[in-house]
Amino acid sequence: MRLIDDFSESSVNQSVTVSETPVLHTIDVACALISKLFTTAAHLGAHTELVVRTFDLSSACRQIALNEEGRSVAYIRVFNPETGRWSLFQILVLPFGAIRSVHVFLRVARAIWWLGVVGCTIPWSSFFDDYIVFSVPALAKSTELSVAALFNLLGWIFAQEGRKCVPFNSTCEALGVVLDLSESSSA
Repeated sequence: MRLIDDFSESSVNQSVTVSETPVLHTIDVACALISKLFTTAAHLGAHTELVVRTFDLSSACRQIALNEEGRSVAYIRVFNPETGRWSLFQILVLPFGAIRSVHVFLRVARAIWWLGVVGCTIPWSSFFDDYIVFSVPALAKSTELSVAALFNLLGWIFAQEGRKCVPFNSTCEALGVVLDLSESSSA
């Protein structure tokens, strides 16, 4: 018996119609960015060595609260096997697993990415809740501080320790994809 509904058994997702397709940054966007950074460095006669790391938003969907109107209709009924009764819970944040939650989150993630590119000139890509960030080694600390400052300014909680907080290096992993820039200085 499932204790938590991921919105498939309740058929909530089947009752939702979406009219747009969110634009995702996939790994090819990160690779295109690497190519652009190499081309620009070559044009300027600069070194091409790059380092990379990811910034992971912690429990990303749960950081986006529903507005008052949304909360007034956002309830889920869950069977409690211990009491043998159904319990109602009000949903206060984007419900993970709901189709519209994914759309909303991806729009917010893209807005954060845009602010980082335009406002902070951060060379990064938004890969779902992971942000893949590139830097030349000499600017890695400054880039890290810029990303952290942007997330903090916007009120986003991100991994600041543990396995999801790996410092800039020649390799990084984002959602199971490994980027290896160890030979970028010879590009």
